[in-house]
Amino acid sequence: MEFRGSRSLKVVNPDAGPAIARDPPAQTGRSGDPVSKREDSVQFRVTLHARAADVAEAREVRLDVPDPATGADLKRALAAACPPLAGLLASSALANDREYLSDRAVLEQRDVHVIPPVSGG
Repeated sequence: MEFRGSRSLKVVNPDAGPAIARDPPAQTGRSGDPVSKREDSVQFRVTLHARAADVAEAREVRLDVPDPATGADLKRALAAACPPLAGLLASSALANDREYLSDRAVLEQRDVHVIPPVSGG
């Protein structure tokens, strides 16, 4: 799966062996000089569950998001990094290790889980 849009993106797939770190090509400004990473960004470790992990072909993604970040900001960054997830993220919930998170809430913990819709009985 090709991920894009993040200076520090790490995709972890336990079935594929060791973690693979992917850094996109350096971005340049109008003058051709390298654009440095934003000082006001924060790195999130996003664990993908169920269908989200299948679509992304990864169980974990690390990406930088401008700080402060809301749940909606994180979903937008993840959709930009992995476009096939975009449709699924719209109906997925975010959670930390203790509770579900609102898309409007500022994320204080840096470990976030994407929980796609489930059905069954």
